Amino acid sequence: MPVSPDPREGHGALVVPVAALEEFVRGRHAHYDPAYLSADPSFAHAHITLLSPFPSLEQMPSERDIVGQILSAATPFAFTLERVATFPNGIIHLVPEPSEPFAALTRALVAAFPAYQPYGGQFGTVSP
Repeated sequence: MPVSPDPREGHGALVVPVAALEEFVRGRHAHYDPAYLSADPSFAHAHITLLSPFPSLEQMPSERDIVGQILSAATPFAFTLERVATFPNGIIHLVPEPSEPFAALTRALVAAFPAYQPYGGQFGTVSP
């Protein structure tokens, strides 16, 4: 049985990129919090988090297959990002509507990888 890496190592994440907002979010980070900018051109600054922390899938081929199966089984859905909200830690974000398909994906990922709780389990109820 493969042993998953310690979830406290690094800060990987399974996310849904939001390409239409990438330039805006990247620019906001550059202005207000440059420490959050990634030099990696494939990094999605604008995204909806499904599960974090999560190790790099490049280092976990069997886990990558499981994640692929979970995501492939999901029915495609449309969503909007129109309402602004604030997480308990003060971070502002856009609320995906509907949020349930994202929450369902998070639940499926956590069921498959119980060692990786959303945000390390530091919040009770997690919203996309």
